[in-house]
Amino acid sequence: MTDTKPIIVEEDRGGVVRVNFNRPQKGNAYTGEMLEQMEQLLDTLFAQGGTRLMLVTGNGRHFQAGADLDWVNEVSRGTPESIHEVSLLTTRVLHKLNTAPFPTIALINGACFGGGVGIAASCDTAIAASTASFAISEVLYGQAPLPIVPQLNSVIGHRNARRYALTGERFDVNTAKDIGLVHEIVAPDQLRNRGHEIMDAYLRASPSAITRTKASFLACEYDNATATDVASLSQGAAAQRLSSESAEGLHAFAEKRAPAWYSAQPTGS
Repeated sequence: MTDTKPIIVEEDRGGVVRVNFNRPQKGNAYTGEMLEQMEQLLDTLFAQGGTRLMLVTGNGRHFQAGADLDWVNEVSRGTPESIHEVSLLTTRVLHKLNTAPFPTIALINGACFGGGVGIAASCDTAIAASTASFAISEVLYGQAPLPIVPQLNSVIGHRNARRYALTGERFDVNTAKDIGLVHEIVAPDQLRNRGHEIMDAYLRASPSAITRTKASFLACEYDNATATDVASLSQGAAAQRLSSESAEGLHAFAEKRAPAWYSAQPTGS
């Protein structure tokens, strides 16, 4: 039986979570149901702890083609309060993805438009198939991409963000790499293999060191009033050096073995 949930989530005991957008007949365009499921997933992962990594991709031909315009039209007929609630939900989901305390990987296949670009910009690593295409297309439909503005400014820079968010024009995968939206371009049939290699690289690193390091980068980007304070940086570095994972990492290096936190994923998973 075909799974009709807008997101299919796969979790393994090693703390790896795979998120598959699952509206292939609509280019995986998002609706309120998809946003709610994504927020519930993130909230659950944050609350329970133990997540090592999240991988996000799209089932079918496309990654994520932005908002479903039929749904947008339906939302637009609501009350000002209900419209605001939808915008708040969208903004919250992207903020939570962006600030997740674990690494995130986007594997981008096909179309990556609107909110899909926001998802790519919110992930720590973005790998794209050579056939992928991109657009920050909201202005073409009388919308404003405000929920993803912080991520766009951070990842592709103010100048590039203004061009592509104000024109809504499409751009190819080479341009996406040139402006920093994606890190690598691979052949379509190599997308998942490369994702597995990046996943393995993250899993080799200390979970607590990753969390602390990522939090520091985010703070420097979004809350730089205190994040670059000498005391804060030194205290954080010292706390990590005093951690059990620091001790284990140093012992593993000296003993030429894998650290205790690393568990290799089966090739092709």
